[in-house]
Amino acid sequence: MFVADGGKSVRAILEPTEEPFRPEMQAYSEAEEMGVHAMWKLHLERTELQKKFLDQWNSYGGLDAILCMTMYETGRL
Repeated sequence: MFVADGGKSVRAILEPTEEPFRPEMQAYSEAEEMGVHAMWKLHLERTELQKKFLDQWNSYGGLDAILCMTMYETGRL
């Protein structure tokens, strides 16, 4: 989902400042833009995953939050 535009959004932010893509942003620098049909299919897949996650979350009853890392750099933990 994040690279569906082929990295154009991130590139547009970096180019005016001449900032390079950081190593952890490699997927953005190498991404190819998806077509509209492929994007709609990806949206359907995302919606199905969201529904499964929400159903599982609700099955726990009183769960308020999950605390966890959002990302990490390999070899840094």
